[in-house]
Amino acid sequence: MIRGPIHRFFISLVFIVCVGSVGQTSPQSAPVDRTSMVTFHVNAHQAPVPMKVVRVTLGDKEIPLDTPVPLEGMWMRTISVTLQNVSSKTIVECAIAVDFPETFRATNGPVPSIPMRMGRRSAHGFMRSNGAIQTPHEQGTEVRIPPGASVTFKTPEGADWDQAEAYKLVDPITKVSIDLGLIFFNDESKWAAGQYFLAVPPPEVWRNVSADEFNSIGVPAQP
Repeated sequence: MIRGPIHRFFISLVFIVCVGSVGQTSPQSAPVDRTSMVTFHVNAHQAPVPMKVVRVTLGDKEIPLDTPVPLEGMWMRTISVTLQNVSSKTIVECAIAVDFPETFRATNGPVPSIPMRMGRRSAHGFMRSNGAIQTPHEQGTEVRIPPGASVTFKTPEGADWDQAEAYKLVDPITKVSIDLGLIFFNDESKWAAGQYFLAVPPPEVWRNVSADEFNSIGVPAQP
């Protein structure tokens, strides 16, 4: 085997590459390796909203909203969010999303988001303008959340992946937002993005109404 200058060059090159790779930290390990200050915020909607966030916990520890807290490791897997029904009707389906708002400006592509949903809406919730009903193959378990009652969402499997992907886009993550999703009620009415809707026949399907009209029409709340 020839061991001339060329051989020594390649040996040096391999050494540099190996040392460089040992010193690097993969994006997926970043959340585990160090502490960062993270602020949890609930996105505001035009009042009145049908549900409100009353508690956010990491494991068995309640954390304050809009206040930086030190976090390390794969903390997203331990999040629980408790909401209370503050409307006048019984809720049969509700959803929230937990997002990393700093990632929105970091890419033009999709960003990691953790949706959580419980309950099952009525058939009208799947109705199209032509009257056809397209029910998904997988539906949630039926729930009834009467006025004043509370429910708790827990982070689903896969949250570690979402957290790691967020850190690939922004490192460190310092903000987490919680946003209300679609909410369906026992009289087939719904709330979406800060607005109330009553069920009507197709092709309209939904009619946007004020909060006062929403509360005055429909099935009274039932336990």
